[in-house]
Order: sequence, then C-alpha cells, then structure tokens
Amino acid sequence: MASEKRNGGIFLAARAGRYREYAPPPVLRRHFSRLWSHSLHDGPTATVAIVPDGYCDLLWIGGRLFVAGPDRTAAFPLIRPGTTVISARFAPGAAAPWLKTPLSALVGCSVRLCDIGRKGTADFEARLEDCRDAADAMALFARLLEEAAREEEEPAPDAAVIFAAAESGCSPSSLLHRLDISERQLRRRCHHHFGYGAKTLERIRRFQRFLDLCRRAHAMPLAHLALEAGFADQAHMTREVGELSRLTPAVICDQLNARELPGSPFCSRRLGSGCYPRSTTIKDLQAMSTMPAKIIHQSIERDWRDVYDFAGKPENMPLWASGLATGLEPNGADWVAHGPLGTIKVSFVPANEFGVIDHTVTIESGLRVYNALRIVPNGDGCEIMFTLLRLPGMTDAQFSADAAHVEKDLAMLKALMER
Repeated sequence: MASEKRNGGIFLAARAGRYREYAPPPVLRRHFSRLWSHSLHDGPTATVAIVPDGYCDLLWIGGRLFVAGPDRTAAFPLIRPGTTVISARFAPGAAAPWLKTPLSALVGCSVRLCDIGRKGTADFEARLEDCRDAADAMALFARLLEEAAREEEEPAPDAAVIFAAAESGCSPSSLLHRLDISERQLRRRCHHHFGYGAKTLERIRRFQRFLDLCRRAHAMPLAHLALEAGFADQAHMTREVGELSRLTPAVICDQLNARELPGSPFCSRRLGSGCYPRSTTIKDLQAMSTMPAKIIHQSIERDWRDVYDFAGKPENMPLWASGLATGLEPNGADWVAHGPLGTIKVSFVPANEFGVIDHTVTIESGLRVYNALRIVPNGDGCEIMFTLLRLPGMTDAQFSADAAHVEKDLAMLKALMER
C-alpha cells in the first residue's frame, strides 16, 4: 500500500499480470529477439506503465495485430483487466525492413498492422482467431511468423552493432569509426531502425540496465545501482528514471522486489569486473578452500575461430561485456578500465590456438580475481564458457545476480556473432 501511494497508482507492466518470455525458433532468430505473452490480472483497472526499451513489437491483442513502435518515454495504454497479449519483439534492425516502414514514423504509436499495408494480415488474424486458448495462439503465432520470415530480407547488420554499443554504454561517437560512417549517416540509420538518435537509444538502454539490476541485485544501495547502471551519480539516475517512467528508482526497486539495504558491502560482478565482499583480502583468496563454481555457457552458430578472433580482442569487449562498458585502454602489456571500484587492470593470456581468453582482474586495493573464459568447437558452431566462482561471503542472491550478468553478456556476444 505504501508503494502504491508513493507511485501515484502507477505500476510497471511486470506487476500488472503474468509476463513470460520464450526463445524464438531458429528460423526467426535473425528477425525476432524473443516471443512473449502477458496476461493481465482480473480486477479493477490499473494504470500500467509500458517503459521504453529501444525495441518495436508485433502484438496480437483483442483479435487484432498491432505494431507497437519504439517509445521515448513511458506509455500508459488502456487495456481491459484479464486481457492476454501475445507478441514478438523485433531484433535490432529487423522491424523497418519487415514492416517496410522507418521506425521514426512509429515512435510512440500503436497501429494496426493492416494499416501499415502488410500483405496477408487479414488471413493471419483469421487463423489466430480460431485458437482455443493463449497457448495455442502463441504456438500458431510463431508458426505464422516462420512462414512469413522465409520471404523477408536480412536485418541490417549495422543496426545490431549500434544497439550493442548502446547496450554496453559505449559513446555514440565511437560508432563513427567502427562503422566508417559520418555523424549524419549514423543519425539517419538510427532514426530508420530505432526511431531516434544514438544518444536517445543509449539513454533508454541505460535505463533498462537499471531495471535489470533492480531485478537481480537484491541488496544493492541506490547509489551503487546508479554507478552499476552507468549513470553519473544517484541524482542523475533519479532524474532520468523519472523522465522515462514517471516513477522514482525507489518505487521501481520496490515493485521489482529489490528493496534497498543501506550499507550493503557488495557490488555486482558483471563479466570481467569481479564481485566479492569488500572485506575480502588477497590473503583470504590464497588461503581459502575450493570454492563452489558454476560453468555458464552459450552456443553460438559461428565458427569458433571467428568468435575467438572477435571476443579475444580486448578492444571489442566493451561491445558485449557489460562490466567493461566504459571501455578498455592499453597500458603496456595489460589493459585498464575505470569504474565504480576505481582503476581496474585486466591482464589477458597471450593469443593462442586453443580458444582460451582467461584474464586476471586487479582492482586498486590489490585484490586479483581470475576469470576463466574459453571457446571450444561444437560442430559448425562453438560453445563459449565462463567459470563463475562463488567467493567467500556471497549470498545466494548475489551469486545468482552474478550468473545472470554473465548470461546476459554471453547472449550479447551471441547476437553480435550471429547477425
């Protein structure tokens, strides 16, 4: 009740029903990043905030197909209680060619698919209308999209690079050299594929990093959340979150079940940055017994040598390793990054023919954490594997949050390599 008073009766969509995500079938993965369904609770109508995420979605709701364009700020649609929404989220760069419409024309809009001129919409809707329940509708929805995908052109590869840069917090200016384009060309491509410029996309993805931290990091003070998400400070986070969602960071943490615990001695890990109790010393690490470990892996449909050549270059890591989003700079034989823990030194094993990208992270206090990262062949593709150690004093929630960050980073690498 207290949270409801603080937020003025506004709820994130995740609190307004049951939301579930599904991996798309292989044939759809170049065009859609995920399928999802959302069944709203019965009862009094609530004010539901649909917050911006940089994506465009194809929705099946109320017997009709709609396109939900990208948003700059939260939208508050009127949806009847008990409604179930079935949707496919377009992959970066896939929506504009699929819809034959620049996303700049759809910002803040929800329009009927037939009004965009998509052929076969009436037949698509008629076949879905015959489904007995939401589960059948989701299965048929995916099959119909598979049929349509056979005739679709490939998503623009540069859009995936732009999105990955925004996801990792890289400056939009770094894309000019990477894509070998002018600032004007970058602006045009961003407006075509995302609906707005690179800086707005970066701002929205930073907000999404904040939401992800709220879900994962159950014992992190708001000031730490701000730094981990990439904000300048807590005041910057409060201002940005309010403008994008009309909610405060504290209310969002409450709604996502990640209440702030003042004085928490932890910081979340993210790939390459290290997570440990701040009281841990080098002597503790040297003297400790064998630690529990979890191997996190991701299959990638790309030759292992290509993946190793890309992932093994430190200068590429900020594109997919969120803990190094501020970038790595060469420093003699090592590399350095700057973050909430100060200057971090990263030392990599030499280039090799075995797919080993192990590296040691050393923070200013002198604590060193060894990260084992390997790429091994798997048929025509490969597996990338990260060994996550549970360091002394870590709670179950902290270890799970670490694992979630690593999984997200490996998924980003997969998206980049399979584009």
